[in-house]
Amino acid sequence: GNVVLNPLVRLNAGYYKYDSEQGGGVGNRKDHAWTVSTKLTPGGPLEYDLGYQVITAVNAGVNGSGFVLTPYADAAGVKATANGDKKTMYGSVFYHFDKRSEVYFVTDYMKLTDGYKVSTTGGHNSQVEVGVGLRTRF
Repeated sequence: GNVVLNPLVRLNAGYYKYDSEQGGGVGNRKDHAWTVSTKLTPGGPLEYDLGYQVITAVNAGVNGSGFVLTPYADAAGVKATANGDKKTMYGSVFYHFDKRSEVYFVTDYMKLTDGYKVSTTGGHNSQVEVGVGLRTRF
């Protein structure tokens, strides 16, 4: 859901619970995830966004390399599981040239805890990503 407090501030929040059956006799997976974020539009061409998300995986199937499968992935052949959290803080700044075109800067910081592992971190338990871009809508 979201709430527009005034023309400057919009608050967003969300939650989901995910339970699924897995193969290999490892039992069911149970995920809980929540997120909060805000969008600030102080007037003029700039927009600022900031958010935080936590995914808690309980008994989540892992692949042969030990990486937690994404929710809704086929877990029929799972032979092992893991528990842990994936916590991500993210932000962005947009400069709107007009209603159709903008340039943006985005970044996020992800922290993995306990047995939650993903392939993109190269074996580390945290990761920083940065991006810039130009978007035009047609």
